[in-house]
Amino acid sequence: NVLENWVLHKDQIDVKKELKNPNIEQRRCLSEIVGWEKVLSVLKCKKIQQDSFGILYEANLPDAPKAKFVQVVCATGRKFFIPVPPTTKTAREAVALSYGFGSDETLYNPEVRT
Repeated sequence: NVLENWVLHKDQIDVKKELKNPNIEQRRCLSEIVGWEKVLSVLKCKKIQQDSFGILYEANLPDAPKAKFVQVVCATGRKFFIPVPPTTKTAREAVALSYGFGSDETLYNPEVRT
């Protein structure tokens, strides 16, 4: 269950405190409500790599040290943060994984991205 206060007053959420919530599903919902960008900024994530496909970050989540996320921007300009396996080395590999191409990033070579 999502806490009602999170929805009604998301600008007042103490992200650092709420990330210690023992309920992992509530933490996931919190991240969606306030945005992964804010969550990752609170966690002081580290940029691992950047290319034309996105930015690969690493962050220490409460129960997932060295978790990785790729930041991508869609055609509308919205930013998305997608969790990826901790073994991911590049943003291109991360995006390829999200499209089901496995970790061989050379298989993912779109002519146009929309």
